[in-house]
Amino acid sequence: MKAVFWGVRGSIPTPGRSTLEFGGNTTCLEVLANSGDEYIFDAGSGIRELGNELMARYKGKVNAKLFISHDHWDHIQGFPFFVPAYVPGCKLDVYSGNKTDSKKLIQQEDKSLTRTFKKKDLEDKVRERTRVLNKSPETNHTKRVFQGQQSVERGYFPVSVGEMNSELTFCDLKEYEFVDRGVRVSYMFHNRHPGGMFSYKIQEVNKKIVNTGDYEQDGKFDSTTKIYEPGLWDNKMIAWAKEADMFIADVQFTFEEYQKKIGWGHSYIEAMCNIAHRAGVKKVYFAHHDPMHNDKVLSELEQYAKSYMKDILKSSTELIYAREGMSVEV
Repeated sequence: MKAVFWGVRGSIPTPGRSTLEFGGNTTCLEVLANSGDEYIFDAGSGIRELGNELMARYKGKVNAKLFISHDHWDHIQGFPFFVPAYVPGCKLDVYSGNKTDSKKLIQQEDKSLTRTFKKKDLEDKVRERTRVLNKSPETNHTKRVFQGQQSVERGYFPVSVGEMNSELTFCDLKEYEFVDRGVRVSYMFHNRHPGGMFSYKIQEVNKKIVNTGDYEQDGKFDSTTKIYEPGLWDNKMIAWAKEADMFIADVQFTFEEYQKKIGWGHSYIEAMCNIAHRAGVKKVYFAHHDPMHNDKVLSELEQYAKSYMKDILKSSTELIYAREGMSVEV
């Protein structure tokens, strides 16, 4: 398999001279399987350039599967500009996880959340989401999200999803895994991000890529001893990513920054270093870079993270800060 980062930024695109090395597009990952099949994970602004590349590569006959981790805007905002979706002869299947199960998991009381999220806030989110779901005539959650983003009636976008001329289908996954031509895509729902999140794993033969999606750790870090103790969801993530060849992890904050952003649904460096190390992954790629972190800051953070992984954890896991355009053979 080959993985290509088309967007590695979190929250909002940050184009400009200060982000040329790491890139300014929001999250989008392409995985080209050895079977020749195209898999795309998330549709942030990076998917626009990917679409142009695919049109040239396949001479206007693109066939791809797109998996959405969640419907926050930085993960879907590029879809209206994805050229293959408009072209007759192209085929695009858009998937998301099982929202019925997700709502149940969001609503269940999880003690690991009490330190980070206010329970009332979660209940309000679930109540509002349920109200919207009940009012909507469209039962397919994935399709409804993209229809809403491109609503002509509301003036959001001049072209509706219905006017996209490719063979376009939207699917809420009914099972926890998708298998096609020797490629297995599975997902784990976690509630370590407001509204819930699907973490995806893609496997082909004996190779494995795991993407946390947006994820906030639930362990405890002692800034004096530099020791981190994983929490309940951390241990689930460790088991999920165990011995992955490529582990893509949300690391938006430093530990100091995180103190002012608890509950925002993103991790800090030391926590994710420990998770990757304990999972025994071969390589970890930190992504979802904060829009406030320019190239200079990210380069400095990368050096610190490498040092922490090697000198403090004594880990053999290779650590890399993801850069837009970076291609990885797995």
